Amino acid sequence: MEKRSVVWTRLWILLVFVLLAGGLGYQQLLQRRWEGWQRRVLQAPLSKLPAMWAALPVSEKVLVDTMLPRFLRAKQPARLRIAWLLGKSRHVELSWLKAYLHHKEWKVREGIVFALGRSASRRQAELALLDEALKDKKAFVRFRAVHALKRFGDEGRRFLDTLFAELQEGAPTEADLHSHNPNDPNSHSAHEHIHNPRKQKGFFCGKPPDPGWEVRYAILQILPHIEPNLKQQATWYRLALSDKDERVRHWSREALARLGSSAYE
Repeated sequence: MEKRSVVWTRLWILLVFVLLAGGLGYQQLLQRRWEGWQRRVLQAPLSKLPAMWAALPVSEKVLVDTMLPRFLRAKQPARLRIAWLLGKSRHVELSWLKAYLHHKEWKVREGIVFALGRSASRRQAELALLDEALKDKKAFVRFRAVHALKRFGDEGRRFLDTLFAELQEGAPTEADLHSHNPNDPNSHSAHEHIHNPRKQKGFFCGKPPDPGWEVRYAILQILPHIEPNLKQQATWYRLALSDKDERVRHWSREALARLGSSAYE
């Protein structure tokens, strides 16, 4: 009887040892999988991040605890990947986002704005921060803020209303815009007004207030997302034909070409 008891004790000890070894091996496997996922996600194109997010091998809290310290140390473009991940998570404190929105390095501020545009879980608070970002001294941060706001639908559009109002300041009237047809020689006066920046004081002419070509370019890029009316889109694009920056003018010409005949109806 005593001998059988010793055998069972040894079997239990062996079983516990096997289970511990197996558990340790499984933990190591999970750790290697997590480390591999981090390497891949920081090198992946932004378009691949949603699929990689769906395959996140750890909890969101573990992700945030790992990525928060790396955010400041990282360089672009890895920092934008980290910002994307942090923005998707529900475990990032809003106070942390707000603090770094005023960081001295503009690329850090850009990353925070990029994160704010990933999620709409705290809509009003996030919109308030993006409203601050629209006033950032760096134009490219404002560019990111414009793109982030397009994800907030009508609420985001309301935050862009002031920028759209500036688009109209001193610009051609609706009648002027619709009277201009490049195939109609009688529309010369409207054509001259639209394409002569010295006759305008508007937003796209680079006159004060001027948020920078990056912001003007971003507004044109997001128009299809926030303005479903094709005729209204065409109005904004034609205003931008007189912009002082060739990149903005080029985007406008390309956009009007894509709209086709609806640009002049």
